[in-house]
Amino acid sequence: MYHIIINIHVFLSTVCLIISIVLIYSLLQGLRKQAKYNRYFLHMENAFILLLYSGLILGIILYFFLDSDKLKLINYIQAEKNMNLRFWAVEHFSFMLIALFFAQIGKIFTIKPIGDTFKFKYALFYYGVATFTSYLSTGLYLINKLL
Repeated sequence: MYHIIINIHVFLSTVCLIISIVLIYSLLQGLRKQAKYNRYFLHMENAFILLLYSGLILGIILYFFLDSDKLKLINYIQAEKNMNLRFWAVEHFSFMLIALFFAQIGKIFTIKPIGDTFKFKYALFYYGVATFTSYLSTGLYLINKLL
């Protein structure tokens, strides 16, 4: 069961990162062309946020509910000593919460009745920070694996 959930988690995270690139590119194009903030952008941001939430839920299930009790105890004890375990115990979860927090703030701004230009600017900033945080979290893990 653990391997099935982890594969789903990795797949959804990859799709989320791809959607984030498409969303940021679309927002840049929309701002540059002074387009109307239409349903396309709303659907893209909803997909991005939905994938962030599903990744968070799957990550919580993986870390807290599918590990054996012995492995959980070892993870908590050794997390301070081992960078890889600490990454999963603290940093990755924190980074993803921060990304979700910024994405949710961006969603709040884009549903407000403000001008389209401001919606594009707010969306670019908040979804950009969320995307950067997601890539930073993944990048730190990959750098740790390579070293």
